Amino acid sequence: MDELTNYVDRITIKRTNVAGAILRADYVFGDGANRGANRTFTNGLQIVGLLSIPKYEQERAGSALVWVTNSVVAYVRAFSGSAADKPDGARTAVTKDVAFGYRLTSEIVPYNPLSRLLTNTLVSGLSAIDLTNRMELRRRALNMQANFNEIRLTMDWPLYTSPEGISTGGRRKVISTLAPGSLVSTNYANLGRLYWIEPSIFVQAK
Repeated sequence: MDELTNYVDRITIKRTNVAGAILRADYVFGDGANRGANRTFTNGLQIVGLLSIPKYEQERAGSALVWVTNSVVAYVRAFSGSAADKPDGARTAVTKDVAFGYRLTSEIVPYNPLSRLLTNTLVSGLSAIDLTNRMELRRRALNMQANFNEIRLTMDWPLYTSPEGISTGGRRKVISTLAPGSLVSTNYANLGRLYWIEPSIFVQAK
């Protein structure tokens, strides 16, 4: 998995809180003299942990819990292609400039299999059978949300570098899949809270 460090150069996380304020943090690959610097990643586990930060997350604001929206973007170079484009010791700096690159946007959201219209137990006039059915559907929906996550990866290319930053051309591809398992997290040195999907761990929703 550490081979990922040869292809992922930068990961940008933008957090938008309920007030609309945007907080941005840039994480870059750090090796050699840069290793250990603030917000640098040095191995594949850290890259996966950053890219697995969920799109929606709760954080504490005083005594209340508020929702924030995370935008996770990585700048990646292609894994496949000509061997001349691959990192190899002294050629690494050169291949970074000539290898095909793209912008990768990672979105991880809990799977929501049912409409709230079918699980709303507060609707007036429900019969006892309807109420029981809706409570059971709600229980199943909460369990699926706790144990399945939708992963959506959006790739935009080609990349253009300008004084204003990095922009992309008009090509795009979206890949989406459903991943079973619980989303777990841990604090990791200078990188903050990182996330992973544990495929062998399932939880019972409350």
